[in-house]
Amino acid sequence: MNALYQRLRDLDPKVFEDLCFQIIAARHPNAGITHVSGLGGDKGIDIFQGNLAGRPTIWQSKFFANGVRSPQKTQIKKSLRVALRHFH
Repeated sequence: MNALYQRLRDLDPKVFEDLCFQIIAARHPNAGITHVSGLGGDKGIDIFQGNLAGRPTIWQSKFFANGVRSPQKTQIKKSLRVALRHFH
């Protein structure tokens, strides 16, 4: 198994989300990327750029150590629906 893949699988979900934020913020250094710190109640947002009252760019990070199968796809779709219900 690829060493990087194995290391990513071993991450804690919170650490994975933090890693996603760090990568996005580094890739867009002047974009004002914000990390939403809160479990649940975040309306489908993990990371965003812009004004939440306007038209933000939203990222969700989902950590599934054992891959993405039907139950995980259902969870992803549900999270996306929540975000789309609250933001345009």
